[in-house]
Amino acid sequence: MDIRSSQLVLRRSFKVVALVLTGLLAITAQAERAFFDKSPWSAQEKAEILERFEYDPSLVKVSGLLKKTETDTHASFQLWAHGEVQGEPVRMKFRYYNSKRKAQIRDGKKPVVIVLSTVGGVTVLEHHIARYLTSKGINAVVPYYYKREFSKDNAIPLDQIDDVFTQRVSAIRMIIDAISKWKHVDTTRIGSFGHSLGAITNSLLMGVDKRISAGIFVAGGGHWAKVFAETEAPRISAYREHIMLRNGLTTRDEFYNLFLERVQFDGIHFAHLRDAKDINFVIASKDETVVTSSQLELAEAFGVKKKNIQVGGKGHIPTILKVGTQNRQSMIYDFFIKRWSNFKK
Repeated sequence: MDIRSSQLVLRRSFKVVALVLTGLLAITAQAERAFFDKSPWSAQEKAEILERFEYDPSLVKVSGLLKKTETDTHASFQLWAHGEVQGEPVRMKFRYYNSKRKAQIRDGKKPVVIVLSTVGGVTVLEHHIARYLTSKGINAVVPYYYKREFSKDNAIPLDQIDDVFTQRVSAIRMIIDAISKWKHVDTTRIGSFGHSLGAITNSLLMGVDKRISAGIFVAGGGHWAKVFAETEAPRISAYREHIMLRNGLTTRDEFYNLFLERVQFDGIHFAHLRDAKDINFVIASKDETVVTSSQLELAEAFGVKKKNIQVGGKGHIPTILKVGTQNRQSMIYDFFIKRWSNFKK
């Protein structure tokens, strides 16, 4: 064999070895991702987790009747809910929409839906959905819970993510405490709607608060370690890169494993606490922000059958916009009314 033939054989051998190694690395990465335990909590784990969300409802206060606006369909005003979680003061601003329509009044009371926003915070879309609901006789609440915890400039450590969601969910529950005292609110018909991070938050909220009788999830996922490791969303990608640099990590798989090690919460575990009939699930196909596979995992954890999962659209933002605008808003209304119609009057 001449030198050129030997070099050719050698190069081909290197390519084969490289392909084998690439395959092994891929298999290893899949095996590492498989370490995520989707099984329901034990009774002890459930008690310990839910205890973190406990607070004293008697300490909940409401203040500030601010920026009141009024239209033909509703009156809205901005308020603050205050309380304490694990000895720490917590407060959250929210806008309350009170419908002037009488279509859904039952025994003098109206239903209400909590509208939860994306990682970018409250936008015109959440208010648009709230106004649509009021036009149908349903009151709405839009909480302002966003504090930029997942931005590069204010990147919280991974081991603080549980605390962030504990305070966020508890503050939303305090809002429910506050409005439940109002005579016109029907506490048997409280719903929640969340898209993207709002849907992720909703998976915890519905798990710990049974007062929410129906919930809609749009492009929200479980298996958070996968979501944070695989997302291509600029904000969360920058957060991930910052955490990797801070911890001396070089690969997304290393980030994934560190996330699993330091973050105890995941919407999939909270989903086991609810019944599939309470849930309406809309996924985004080919989603690179909250990867589609994580959305399917969360729907599965809720027990939603594949035939009942709706595909809202292709891509993250297009799906959110499609569901939140006139094209699909009726789906929001129809689900809540159908779910609540099963309750005794």
